[in-house]
Amino acid sequence: MKILGHGVDLVDIDEFEKWLEDPRDPLGLRCFTLSELAIVGEGPNRAESLAGRFAAKEAVLKALGIGFGDGAALTDVETANDEHQSPEVILRGGASAVAIQRGISKWLISISHEKRLAIASAIAVGE
Repeated sequence: MKILGHGVDLVDIDEFEKWLEDPRDPLGLRCFTLSELAIVGEGPNRAESLAGRFAAKEAVLKALGIGFGDGAALTDVETANDEHQSPEVILRGGASAVAIQRGISKWLISISHEKRLAIASAIAVGE
């Protein structure tokens, strides 16, 4: 097993919350799948949770060596929770195609929050 890519992203939760709530162009449906929005739900930690998931999406795209708009949409990278509630990644569309091309078979994801910042790290692993 070897590391084929690594990405890190940091999100300012206050700024992210402004984008999320912008009535002209709300960020939610453009960047998140319905499953992700359902997992996070509503409540006081919604912006923090979505900011962490957004950081994870960006970190995955960086590990793939692409950005959104380079043949992959942010919704091509879905963050889910495994049976232990740890974050995991599900790829679709252009992001999946790049992962297959690069031989990526597994993802190691970490998401953390501290005060008003969210950070995520994504490591792409293959044989």
